[in-house]
Amino acid sequence: MTTSIKFSRQEYYDAITAAITAASTMGSKKSTGEISFCKILAWVWDSTLINATLEDFQITIPHLQDTALKLLIGRLRYGRPVDHEKCEEVEKHYYSIT
Repeated sequence: MTTSIKFSRQEYYDAITAAITAASTMGSKKSTGEISFCKILAWVWDSTLINATLEDFQITIPHLQDTALKLLIGRLRYGRPVDHEKCEEVEKHYYSIT
């Protein structure tokens, strides 16, 4: 039995918007789950310097796991979100993590 996770580019972009909002509300002393979530969001911009792993997905904040999953799969399916309205914020987030 094959299971396929399907969602549109717009749903991917909605997840990016939600992730930027969530990351901006996290304080400077992040929990392990918050750090993992932030790594996944940074990976959306550039997957070469950030190594977002399945372990990061597993330990991310439980209420953000759906968003994290959309970020991971969306990046693989749709690529870097250069035309997203918040692409500059995603890029800034990436550089704040690296």
